[in-house]
Amino acid sequence: MESTYRLWRISWRIRQNQGMPDEFYQDLVDMQRSDRDIYTNVERCKAWSLLRTLVHKQHEHEVADALLKFPPHVIITFLRSLGMHDDTLVFTPHATLISLIQLERPWIFDELTLDSFCAIVSQTRHPDSTQRLTLYSFFDTIAKTSQQMSQHDHSGCFAQPSPRTVSSLVVRFPYTMDKCVHNPGIHNHHSCWDLPGFAQCLMMFLVTAGREDIRRVVEHILLSLTPFAKEFPSSKDTQHVIQYHPHLLKGALHPIRPFILFAIHLVYSSEVAARLFIKNGILIILGRLWVHDFRDPRGAGWRTEPALNDMRVGCLLLLGGLARHYPAAREMADHLLQQLVAKDAKQKVQTMLLLGGCENMCHYKGLSNIACASCPTLLCAIPSLTLCFMETCLTQCVRIPEAAHIYGEPWVEVMNILASPRTKEKYLRVKDAAARTLFALASIPEEHWQGFSESLSTQTLKRCDAAFKFITHNFLLATRDPSAMSQQNLDALRKMHAGAVSRESEIVNPVDRFILLIRVRQATHGTQFSNILTRSGFRDLLTAVQKGRVSMTGWPSLATDPAE
Repeated sequence: MESTYRLWRISWRIRQNQGMPDEFYQDLVDMQRSDRDIYTNVERCKAWSLLRTLVHKQHEHEVADALLKFPPHVIITFLRSLGMHDDTLVFTPHATLISLIQLERPWIFDELTLDSFCAIVSQTRHPDSTQRLTLYSFFDTIAKTSQQMSQHDHSGCFAQPSPRTVSSLVVRFPYTMDKCVHNPGIHNHHSCWDLPGFAQCLMMFLVTAGREDIRRVVEHILLSLTPFAKEFPSSKDTQHVIQYHPHLLKGALHPIRPFILFAIHLVYSSEVAARLFIKNGILIILGRLWVHDFRDPRGAGWRTEPALNDMRVGCLLLLGGLARHYPAAREMADHLLQQLVAKDAKQKVQTMLLLGGCENMCHYKGLSNIACASCPTLLCAIPSLTLCFMETCLTQCVRIPEAAHIYGEPWVEVMNILASPRTKEKYLRVKDAAARTLFALASIPEEHWQGFSESLSTQTLKRCDAAFKFITHNFLLATRDPSAMSQQNLDALRKMHAGAVSRESEIVNPVDRFILLIRVRQATHGTQFSNILTRSGFRDLLTAVQKGRVSMTGWPSLATDPAE
């Protein structure tokens, strides 16, 4: 009788949208347990239903807090049952709940196999006899989710969280709050190249898993990509892949996109995965896909320009992720872009790639906020890979969106990243990548500078001061010893120097060209801007260049093959 009354009180508070004390959440978790005979089946079902309602009403943090008070088997049983009854795939609170538990107690899932965890996160209802099909179900769910995401308006992704949500995160999960983007939920999306929430959960599982689990996922991706890497892939070639991933053909996206998407984040987060991909021929597969213009077994009518742009961007992002562990992958990205530029030149078309993907996803918008958040490495893949993509494109004179583009303003976000006061090593690497994009822009012909010039004219002097100080003091080490510059930055600048020489530019040193790039702001705010440049160390930088201390001649360092 007492338990029935407690359920009634909790149910009434939920209907009235009133706050509840922590013990109420713990009561519900305790009452829904199937391994205890204290409560009736009706009471257990009611308690479970109320917990599900609370999760869907954005009380995932409170529910996770309550679950963590109980043994691991209670947590896993609840998550499995919740997943089997939750068919919401886009921005599912089920994924947020799993992530909160992963961040607090990652070892809870150590006893689960890869198939068991896939079944939980992708709402799989397969019986135990077909558990080996869970990877197929997982990637098919990504395909289904990607189709749904491309049809939604995500303009509200950057809305500020309510005070109640922020308070809940800070008080209950201070570690988790430090790991999250400054948005209401962990799995908000700002790009069609973000992983869906449930896929992020599997990524976190794999990052801490053994080599065998990663090997299985890598093999599954490679086996799924290979039949499409032909000049004319037939239905017979791709039948096995489509048979177990039926949603691959149910939309305008290319069938291999879900595999490319997951591979991008996997290779960025796992050196083991990157080495396995390289060893098993991912570069050959990507090269064939690119050369054959991403053939679609459904016919030429499905190879629209947006679909081709989408797949080219995906390949470059994947190569950028591989280059994090295997620098030679960047050389392949350069080679593929050179082929594209040459092809477009014959057709008298200016090459341009839109890193926003399909429909209305705003990729660049909010990029600096994502980068600034102290989130897990896998959640930071998009900012780093975006900057790598921009640098690669600019080095090959491939246009990227100008200011005020539908997908956001890339140069505003680059300046925001450079001006950030954050000094953690992980973020400094992102700032280095942002600086390299500016030097890549400066090293190419002036007709590509308009978007940045317009953006720079809108930046505050304070922001310019902070950004330029980082470039001179931290990136180029102009006030110290420029020869101590990181090898990655030095290699990038040398490549830009060589590119300017090959284009027969009058000025070839990327540092000199960078000075020219920012002079537009000096023309509009002469004295003030000149003072900023002086305080930022540009006088020391120019002196170092004139004395030959910032030499950009020479060849980039040789990279080793991780497959060896």
